[in-house]
Amino acid sequence: MSKETSLKEFISKIQKTYGKETIQLGSEIVPKARIAFGHPDMDKLTGGGAVIGGTVIVYGAEGTGKSYSCLLLTAEAQRKGQTVLYIDLERKFDPVRARALGIDIDKNFLLVTTNEQMRTAENAMDIIIAAAQSKAIGLVIVDSIQAMSPQGEQETKKGKELDMAHDEMALLAKKMSKFYARINPYMANVALVMVGQARDTGLGTFMVKEGLSGGRSGKHWATIILHFRRGQGVNAPKEYEYNSAGEIVRDKNGEKVSHYVGFEMVVGLEKMHISGGAMEKSELRMTFYYKSGLFMPDEKEPRANANDGGAPATPSSCTDNKVAEAKPTGKKRGPKPKVKEEAK
Repeated sequence: MSKETSLKEFISKIQKTYGKETIQLGSEIVPKARIAFGHPDMDKLTGGGAVIGGTVIVYGAEGTGKSYSCLLLTAEAQRKGQTVLYIDLERKFDPVRARALGIDIDKNFLLVTTNEQMRTAENAMDIIIAAAQSKAIGLVIVDSIQAMSPQGEQETKKGKELDMAHDEMALLAKKMSKFYARINPYMANVALVMVGQARDTGLGTFMVKEGLSGGRSGKHWATIILHFRRGQGVNAPKEYEYNSAGEIVRDKNGEKVSHYVGFEMVVGLEKMHISGGAMEKSELRMTFYYKSGLFMPDEKEPRANANDGGAPATPSSCTDNKVAEAKPTGKKRGPKPKVKEEAK
């Protein structure tokens, strides 16, 4: 028997036993589909958005745009006809905000929240695995990893409730490692987005920085890892105050009176395990407005660069986001990009 015949028999045997998709030629593999983030710079950074069949981890400190970006992603998934399962373990989901960002919460949107029956990390993990197995869910968002509390943190094996003085070392990290291995065979038709909190690493050294908590399994299994943080205050958008004559108000020292209306949102690409995106360690800088997110105030669509009207920013370099000066428009005022200051 020739090697070619033996190879065909081997492939046929495996496919008959485990399914046709289990073993095939590399040329038969179709590139994985994406779900866009809904902002051109984010999509350019990630090579098209979240990967169907892969895991994206977004992590960072509070108030850096993580949940906001997940809501934009949800709206884009719905536009593609996907059903979204949003697991809100921090109980922060706001339906008013979701609708404002284009999410149809009455259709193709399922929300899971913690309660007395669904209170452990294992419960949440079982729901995620069931969603992947169903092949009816296109996008699963978990907000957040650290809000999952394993059963072993809450009660003994005999069901006795534990008090807060009881410690369990790295129990969530162990559960997460088991979870990723369990869900992996069912991931072909779903994109999984895990939102994580940041913790300080390198304490006691000269290199203290933010890192992802919850063990190393997420770093291993993730296709894309994004780190969200706030940039420098000098790059945050400001709104200047105007008097009734339309002139900028100044303080007793002659300085213009202003207040911040947003912050510089910095997204770092820590891992890119698929082709099409930017290089690892690239950073994207965008202007985030408190009232309108990555949209310019009163704008219906996000700009390529939230503080200018030009071409999309290059993810591998810092975008040029300068402080915006407000334009007097009567009662309704909003920052206008790159307006030069008048001479003092």
